[in-house]
Amino acid sequence: MIKLAILIILSLIIYIIYLLYRLNKAYKMCDGFWDAMVEKDKINKDLKNKEKDLIVSEHAVIRYIERVLGINIKDLECKILPKETVEIIKKLGNGKYSVNENEFEVVAKDNVIVTVL
Repeated sequence: MIKLAILIILSLIIYIIYLLYRLNKAYKMCDGFWDAMVEKDKINKDLKNKEKDLIVSEHAVIRYIERVLGINIKDLECKILPKETVEIIKKLGNGKYSVNENEFEVVAKDNVIVTVL
């Protein structure tokens, strides 16, 4: 009786191992399928991107000004926002402010200069 029980248990273990082997094999086949689908999506995205016009980001323009033209960005920031204007903005908050005796204006919003007019 014990030998029969051991034989049944061993048979079940062998069957479970076989099922795990088949499952692993099926998973690998599906994994290859999904890899192919991901690759297809990448190719489609690349094709769509090739149809679009190239643009130059604002970051690239700033780096060009800084590195190619040799203009120091920190100096520009100081010219855009001199200490006198900083003090006025800190006192009054959001708004449009004249800089350097009406040379130009800056717009301040939540402690950020959002544009120069």
